[in-house]
Amino acid sequence: MLAIVSFSGCKKTIVPHSDVLTVEGTIVAYLFACQGNGILISVENIPNLGRTDSFMYNNKWLINYQNAIIVNHINDSIEGSNLVTVQIPAGGKLKFECRIITEADVYLFDHNEICLMNMGPPDAPYYIITKILNYQKPE
Repeated sequence: MLAIVSFSGCKKTIVPHSDVLTVEGTIVAYLFACQGNGILISVENIPNLGRTDSFMYNNKWLINYQNAIIVNHINDSIEGSNLVTVQIPAGGKLKFECRIITEADVYLFDHNEICLMNMGPPDAPYYIITKILNYQKPE
């Protein structure tokens, strides 16, 4: 059996925007290792900020998304992270401030995994959450 693997990192999409944005959106999926290592969020309040496409999640489910961006995982270093006391499931709402990814931020999305050629992140621009404003679990 022939297995093809890739040792190269995934290219991160960097868009030309340096301002802090206030984003409201719905969590589509949590991405780990070979799929982007972030949170895929469908943006509801800023048209055309993200991209619309679909991708295979864990090689099992086809996930469609609209106007989506990828943000870093929530951790204690983000202002307001104490508001998020549990991992918000897919379908949950999140309101946050973010800025565009810089070269210094790329490490937040990198991983040390060996990925199969058919795995990769969704086509969406990357942003860095700087402050959590609010969240709501799915109904």
